[in-house]
Amino acid sequence: MSTDLYGIRILKKEPDQKKITMKVIVVYYDVAYESHEPLPTDKSMFLRVLWDSDAYIATQISMDEFLDEDWVNANAYKYIDHVKQLSTRNYPLRDYTGYHDFYYGDGPWKDEEKLVQADYEVYVHDARLFEHLEVGQSWGTTSYETRSYVHPGEAAPFMPNFDAEVVRLEPFPGIEEGTEVLVFTKDGSKLIASSSENEIVCFDTATWQELWRQKFEDMFGDMKIDEEQGIVWITRYNKIAGVVDIATGAISDKTPKTAARGFSRTGKYAVEYGEDELLDFGNGRSIEQPGCVEAFSFSADDKLVAMGGGSYHFVDIWNTETLERVHTINTGFRTSRLAFSPDAKYLVVVSFDKLMVYEVATGKMLMNNIKTDSTSFGIPVWSPDGKYFAINHYNYFGYDGYTGVYKIGTE
Repeated sequence: MSTDLYGIRILKKEPDQKKITMKVIVVYYDVAYESHEPLPTDKSMFLRVLWDSDAYIATQISMDEFLDEDWVNANAYKYIDHVKQLSTRNYPLRDYTGYHDFYYGDGPWKDEEKLVQADYEVYVHDARLFEHLEVGQSWGTTSYETRSYVHPGEAAPFMPNFDAEVVRLEPFPGIEEGTEVLVFTKDGSKLIASSSENEIVCFDTATWQELWRQKFEDMFGDMKIDEEQGIVWITRYNKIAGVVDIATGAISDKTPKTAARGFSRTGKYAVEYGEDELLDFGNGRSIEQPGCVEAFSFSADDKLVAMGGGSYHFVDIWNTETLERVHTINTGFRTSRLAFSPDAKYLVVVSFDKLMVYEVATGKMLMNNIKTDSTSFGIPVWSPDGKYFAINHYNYFGYDGYTGVYKIGTE
């Protein structure tokens, strides 16, 4: 007997919009280890859910193709346009008291009201792919998600192209060295990198030659830039650890505006994060999250801020003036790094060995890149002129990496 992983219930069919709404209920738990099947986000899961040997979809996808993980991963985007998670219930699950490992059946399931679940809108390229399903229909399924290829479609000209590497930089060579922060200047003429080993280096983006390098005595954690003052500076435990002139690389005697951990691009906001479940703007203004904020990114105009963490698998985007939530993007993974595109239409979300680009307005995933060599991604950054995308690559331990600079625009 196969073990059902999820329960499915059809909530609404809208063929004219090529959209079907369904509820996905987690019906497999490991109570002893307090874990359960994840709420799915990948197109592969929903293609498997739609497939039926007696339906139109089987005339388009053979059983052999349906059972081939690699085929599903490579082709899911041809059938599923995108998936939008509408809401969740009983998630995250914090108390497993009274839960069982298995919930079998075709619905309603025992204790269904307390099971982890979410509603989804699934957009397809052809409404005939779900014509065999009826509203109210429910069933248990062994379907599961893998990691399918995501084609950016019309957004392709604006996506980072990892097949078009412009240059591979090693700002801090050495097996125990790693780049912490990357930042382009506003005119895109310079790329500045910092290391936790107390060093800053600047590259000319016309030639990719090193312009200057400055080293300080103490280790530090964060680097910030203020082009109005013409400086970059580093902080350590909310203290200024060093200030450098952007143009010359010389140590500067100018006083930075803040020693806070985070500083927005225009200089409008200085924020603290990481210690508590909030992003603290000071003066009594803060944004609370369900867990510690591990990554954040301000849009170039400082109108939006995106936040993600390790204990929750979504990214919230907030209006910085009103502190109201604008969007929630359900990624399915913890967030380690974030970066808005220059026009704030797109958001890069990094989860260690996974990189995903989402459309901010819809939450639609436009592309993904998954490492398969036990390495990980570091901080990403878009150049303000939209020409380049740079990101750090690390080994398994976070060192001995390089900075890859890539063209914007995919096929």
